[in-house]
Amino acid sequence: MLGKGFILRLAIILAALVVAALLSACGGGKEVFSIPPTVLSSPTGEVMVLQEGSTEWTEASAGMDIGMGDCVKTGPDGNALLMFFEGSVMEIEEDTEVCIEELSIAEDTGSTFIKVWQQVGRTINRVEQLADPASGYEVETPAGASVTRGTRFEVLVGWDGITTLKTFSGEAWFCVEVEEEEEEERECILVPLGMQCTTEPGGPLGEVTPSDSDSPAPPEEPAPPSEPEDDGGWGGGGGGGGGWVPPPQVPELTLTKSADVATANVGETITYSFSVENTGDTTISGITLSDPLLGGTITLDVSTLAPDETASSIDGPYTYTVVEDDLPGPLENTATVSGTDSQGGPVSDKDTESVMLTYTSELTLSKSADVATANVGDTITYSFSVENTGDTTISGITLNDPLLETITLDPTTLAPGETANSTGGPYTYTVVEDDLPSPLDNEATVSGTDSQGDPVSDKDTESVVLTYTSELTLTKSADKDSAHVGETITYSFSVENTGDTTISGITLSDPMLGTITLDPTTLAPGGMASSIDGPYTYTVVEGDLPGPLENTATVSGTDSQGEPASDTATWRVDIYRLGISVAKSADKATANVGDVIIYSFTVENTGDVDLEFTAYDSLLNVSWSGFITQGSSATLSHPYTVPQGADDPLVNEVTATGTDDLGKTVTATATCSVDILHPEISVTKEGPTFAYEGDVITYTITNVPTYGGPRALYVISP
Repeated sequence: MLGKGFILRLAIILAALVVAALLSACGGGKEVFSIPPTVLSSPTGEVMVLQEGSTEWTEASAGMDIGMGDCVKTGPDGNALLMFFEGSVMEIEEDTEVCIEELSIAEDTGSTFIKVWQQVGRTINRVEQLADPASGYEVETPAGASVTRGTRFEVLVGWDGITTLKTFSGEAWFCVEVEEEEEEERECILVPLGMQCTTEPGGPLGEVTPSDSDSPAPPEEPAPPSEPEDDGGWGGGGGGGGGWVPPPQVPELTLTKSADVATANVGETITYSFSVENTGDTTISGITLSDPLLGGTITLDVSTLAPDETASSIDGPYTYTVVEDDLPGPLENTATVSGTDSQGGPVSDKDTESVMLTYTSELTLSKSADVATANVGDTITYSFSVENTGDTTISGITLNDPLLETITLDPTTLAPGETANSTGGPYTYTVVEDDLPSPLDNEATVSGTDSQGDPVSDKDTESVVLTYTSELTLTKSADKDSAHVGETITYSFSVENTGDTTISGITLSDPMLGTITLDPTTLAPGGMASSIDGPYTYTVVEGDLPGPLENTATVSGTDSQGEPASDTATWRVDIYRLGISVAKSADKATANVGDVIIYSFTVENTGDVDLEFTAYDSLLNVSWSGFITQGSSATLSHPYTVPQGADDPLVNEVTATGTDDLGKTVTATATCSVDILHPEISVTKEGPTFAYEGDVITYTITNVPTYGGPRALYVISP
């Protein structure tokens, strides 16, 4: 067993090595290492030291520095430890002599090498595991060399130089020098755990066989080649008897703890397994195993182990789930095995398993809009949620959206699996023309800091398809809805941008009127333009009949997206013809004074519109009104008594006037003539031109009317 003094000395040596390595690193790696001395520890019985350059052996003392070229030998009751600078330990048993041949540290790589000459006797070597392949630990004997980079082995050298290498843990190599084509080369054989190899000086390599329980004894009459006859009890002298003293028993347990993974993530489960081997020389009982990380006691399948026997953990699995508090890693935990050797002494060992820890710090941002499509002028409402989808707590979480500025979250610290939502809204945006063309993409960013002080962020983009309307609305109007041939119509125009985009380069044309000037020619949404530089007129011609008079104007422009926009407007003017006729007739062609003449009037609508009419006859002093539709007529009869002195012929005129619903009028006249008879008579008297008195004179009187032809009159006697 290793004493407390050994452990303290080893700690001092390792500390010195660390300081030396740090100094070398600070100096750029070119400084030569100062090799700490090998320390002689725990000497008991007869232990002598021969320092390099000296011919006298001196008594060893605890803590004595042993350098290259120095030798140590023990007597029949002697025992000591050599503690090397890189952590390895050589236990020197009774009647043993060793010399240190080489202690080195490579100045460029830090590789270490220790070489010890073992002339005779028995050493037990505990060599630290050397990770550097250029490092080594070698025990050379008259028969060969034991070479290793980390194990526990025994080297036994008899007085005749025959060497036996036994491996107690790990593995070691035994090598001999052979001549190959006039050159010396090493021939080596691997001696695994629990095996041994015995080789004679100058002979070939021995076979590897299972290890014996006892070491072979040296010859009865030793003849150490390098020692004077009077060696103060070396070999068979001074110790009385010269026999080989069996080495002391070494109780030792070796605990091996292993994990099923080399790397684990937060939240993952690690399964541990354990094995305990009795790597000493004595039976160890009452073996218990504890691991504080796994809840304390680990159950072993056996609690008593003979040398080289092994116990394994049972009743598992023994698992541990990595938590965030284990970060940043590695996750190291130490198990301890304890027992009692056959002499009642305590035996223990520790083993630490290291698992590298990984973790994911991750925020997942979800941004959503309340609509998938929006028109220019529409308002979009956004919402946000942030989930911690990683393995670590993230704090100081902020959310920013350049379109909406800072977004308030609750909460701002999230454990794994927790979610924060946007508060304090609504968070809205009104689509403007400058957002075109589609889509409207905007990106929000969430940021925070994980429990290890590292930044964490995520982004999410929400895309809304944008729609818009590019629309011009043309309004065309005239100062009248209907007109007759020859009448002038005056037109006016206005253009409104009834869409969502600015429209420029607006032009207006009317094939009947030509180009119409507008002001302005660029309109923002809701803007108006009107016709200027007018008036814009048209006179109705006969060719426009029968009507209606329709003409269409067209307005055109280009929106902000380069797309055309246009509209048309048509104005209708009804074209009409007013027509009225009047006819007048009498019931007789002639009349005498006093006769009654019956006159008839007929008013007819000969136009295209209904008429209100009035008719007036000044002779009769008669006024007449009514309503006549297109193609219809109205008739009136009225008597008239021929007065004395009436004109002959008797002519009278009637006038009819029609008025449409627009107030337009049309007039027609008609006359009627009646001959009036006036009675007259002419008398002719004829008789002889002379007569005698007393003659009877006969006269002829003739009555002749002046009208109606001759008529017979009554002859009136004288």
